[in-house]
Amino acid sequence: MIYRPPRGLGFGIGLLLTIWAIALGVAVSIAAVSIGIEFEGFLVGLAAIFFFLLAIVFGYWSLACLNTAYIVDRNGLAIQWGPIRQLVPLGQIERLVPGASVKKPRIKGLGWWGHHVGQGLIRGIGPTLFYSTHRTRRELLYVVTPGQAYAICVHEQVLFAREIQNRQAMGAVREIARGPVRNALAGQAFWLDRRAQALVFLAAALCAGLYGYMFWVYPGLDPTVNVEFPSLGGVVRAAERSELLHIPYLAAGILVLDIAAALLVHLWQRLLAYLILLGGIFTQALLIAGAVVAVN
Repeated sequence: MIYRPPRGLGFGIGLLLTIWAIALGVAVSIAAVSIGIEFEGFLVGLAAIFFFLLAIVFGYWSLACLNTAYIVDRNGLAIQWGPIRQLVPLGQIERLVPGASVKKPRIKGLGWWGHHVGQGLIRGIGPTLFYSTHRTRRELLYVVTPGQAYAICVHEQVLFAREIQNRQAMGAVREIARGPVRNALAGQAFWLDRRAQALVFLAAALCAGLYGYMFWVYPGLDPTVNVEFPSLGGVVRAAERSELLHIPYLAAGILVLDIAAALLVHLWQRLLAYLILLGGIFTQALLIAGAVVAVN
């Protein structure tokens, strides 16, 4: 039996937040282009990237809200939220507590009106995970198990309780373990690998620093700059200063390729993924050094 909570309000608000972030990202991007290659334009460009990333997050949460469902069978209760499915064996469910009999909960986590995912400590119930689309506490139903409770949103709470009791009386077909199960994408080890994430962040920070440096010095450069070729005996040629922008463009391309390669390799060889990311960091540092030498 599949129970789907009311999701219209939560999804609608999430969709509006997504559109808002995209609109701000587009507006800020236009402003960055109008400013041109200056440090102010670089800062405005970073703001545009931030809003686009925020739009991706809001869109992800909105789709996860739309996907929320509670599935009951003879083995257990499965709480579906986006790529995550929380499994609760029916034999471990001790009681169901209507939200109307409990004070308004305080939830730590993400959410807005009509969409709540996070943790809370409920008096008389204990630690609680929320996967709910409730608007008021009366729409909440607490599924209490030893050491952990789950807050869900069920309108027909009496029918839901009967379904749980009937399934418990039938007995389980197979044993299931309590805890989260993630799909193939969300279950990748990279999302839990703090070292790999730190290396990605460092590489991206170096690339951003290179862009910031080039946008800082570029307006003060002469329209024509001298480019030296040490390998050719110190040959120097005159070039337009716009050619120096190839350095940060190259850095961005290398960053994307390094991250993509590391994500792919991380599936079966974590150490090799670290080496790829370290190589990318070293390359970013070399390009920064090259940029400093080129403009001086």
